Amino acid sequence: KIEAITSRVPYMTAPGNHEFLWNFTAYRARYWMPLPKDQHGAPAGDGMYYRFSVGRLAFVMMDSETTINTPDIDAAQRQWALGQMKAINAAGDFLLVSHHRPLYASQGSNADMWDDILRAQVEALYKAQRARIVMYGHVHNYERTFPVFDGKVGSLSLRDPADPMYLLNGAAGQNEGQDTFRTNNS
Repeated sequence: KIEAITSRVPYMTAPGNHEFLWNFTAYRARYWMPLPKDQHGAPAGDGMYYRFSVGRLAFVMMDSETTINTPDIDAAQRQWALGQMKAINAAGDFLLVSHHRPLYASQGSNADMWDDILRAQVEALYKAQRARIVMYGHVHNYERTFPVFDGKVGSLSLRDPADPMYLLNGAAGQNEGQDTFRTNNS
């Protein structure tokens, strides 16, 4: 069944921090993502964030980058995402969110000084709009969480949790080596 779904899904991307050096020009030229729509269905934005669906799975792809290599999901994008997420919830679809920079990563990773910025900007939005999974990269490792909000595990059950689960997969497509991180056990 998965093969049938993935054979119909186009390669969908979100911009990362390495594209900032060329003001995202190469990214925009190589990857033609759908333009986001405003509340009237008219194209809005530049394709750096958008929404697509595969059956009942709805993906909201966000742009977490700036032209000076810092994290930011600006107010206009957050407002657009709110409208998209409300529509997804009204349809009863499963909401997944993706962007490059993490909201949560192990202490000692190269993201732990920046993740507070994105948490302040979008974590409450993701919880309020019932994002089930938030996927990102940037840190060159793989990590996943139980459902989390405000730095606290909300439930150890994965059956209809109230908080999003976070999935970090920054292991593929990079040549800088793996980031180091430590757990509470080390």
